[in-house]
Amino acid sequence: NFIPKQDKNKFILNFYKTTLGQNIKAERRVKFQNNVQWFEIYFNPTYNENNIINGVIFSIIEITDHKKSEFNIKQERQKAEAANAHKSYFLSNISQEIRTPMNSIIGMTGMLLENNPKKDQIENLKILKYSAQNLLVIINDILDFNRIDSGNIEFEKVEFNLKYLIDTISNLHSNLIYEKPINFVTKYDERIPTILIGDSVRLSQILTNLINNAIKFTNDGTVSLDIQLEELATNYTDVGFAVTDTGIGISEDN
Repeated sequence: NFIPKQDKNKFILNFYKTTLGQNIKAERRVKFQNNVQWFEIYFNPTYNENNIINGVIFSIIEITDHKKSEFNIKQERQKAEAANAHKSYFLSNISQEIRTPMNSIIGMTGMLLENNPKKDQIENLKILKYSAQNLLVIINDILDFNRIDSGNIEFEKVEFNLKYLIDTISNLHSNLIYEKPINFVTKYDERIPTILIGDSVRLSQILTNLINNAIKFTNDGTVSLDIQLEELATNYTDVGFAVTDTGIGISEDN
């Protein structure tokens, strides 16, 4: 009764293969009184002193608990995959709705800059455009779920003006600290080449995060951004960036 009728021919075939020298391993699902049990079945040939097959060892191991665990893991994996699929579907549906107004802000800011604004408005419009462009990049990274999950966000290698980038970041944060008695100071090494190759957007994101944290935890005093040329070679330029402040700092325990 252990072997279902539909499996008897297969059982006989495995037994025959074993008499020819093969080691056979099989799994069987058996139903006993409404309870399902799983078994691992082994067919192994035995040999006499002349190395001639003289029999077959038939072994059975119950693996019901293992199969249940395997099934539960598979179910959890399927749930996780379904959840990820729903997230990706949701993000892909709202991506255009998010990008469209951001592109409109960038476009309208560009038009305002070309429409002879007042001198005191130019810098504010540049900061607005710069911030919107950086926000759009962040949104694109968030929406690109697969790249984030795989940790495969690639850095760009494009030409950019570092001095202009630092001036823009400095002007942005100088305008943000008006509510605090803080001085924002930028020290820029003029030996740095005007045009560099790298990922200007990611660099600005990192510097902005560091400066924002420094301003957040500094109630008075100074926040400084220091950019120094570390090394200048024929095929690369090594630039050092440092953000310092007179705030409470981070305890040694952390």
